[in-house]
Amino acid sequence: MIRRVLLPFLSILLVYSPAAAEGGVSVYAPLAPKYQLGEFAYEGPTLDGWRQVTSADNMFILVYAEEIDGGQINTRAQVNAESYKIIDGAADGRDTFWLTEQGQAQQVKERGETLVAFSKITPIEANPSVMSYSLVTKVEGVDMFETFYVALAPDKRSYIVAKVTTKDLDFRTQPYFSQLEASLKSLRHAPPTVESTPPPSAELPSSAGSAATAGL
Repeated sequence: MIRRVLLPFLSILLVYSPAAAEGGVSVYAPLAPKYQLGEFAYEGPTLDGWRQVTSADNMFILVYAEEIDGGQINTRAQVNAESYKIIDGAADGRDTFWLTEQGQAQQVKERGETLVAFSKITPIEANPSVMSYSLVTKVEGVDMFETFYVALAPDKRSYIVAKVTTKDLDFRTQPYFSQLEASLKSLRHAPPTVESTPPPSAELPSSAGSAATAGL
């Protein structure tokens, strides 16, 4: 059986850094002009407040954070992105919608009773080659909103998944979200010209079938 959870759950909670609490938003690194995530290239949003928490050859974590009264940090959104190699030609003859559907089915199953709702899978306006869906999960009485983005390489040998997590009910109307989604226009399959550490090989998610969707 082929199986792979698209972007391991990591943590649904937004990151908290004691150093950031002491040093403010500036303690996070500025975004790089360009990210190379495995065989995918991406240029991040430019809105002030976006910062990099960490990055590697095939992944990054970004946050959108604001300084509030008393030097406290309000992390309004977190982005986890990671690319993977596909082994054994498991995606041959498949498309991005199919890949996204497998990932969504597993994400829905993982959340179990904490899941409140999930959306249909649709391409995003900024980049129709990128498929997206959203989940709403209740954590300790608080609704957490997660939006996933999935892209498959044309040769079906690698894919990338990004997840945006926020507690903002109106996140789709917020400038940070609209600019982030617009920045996905830059996401493209662009294998590096110099040798680098490849992303980890990964089996694809197992097919769990299609479930009825709840509109978001």
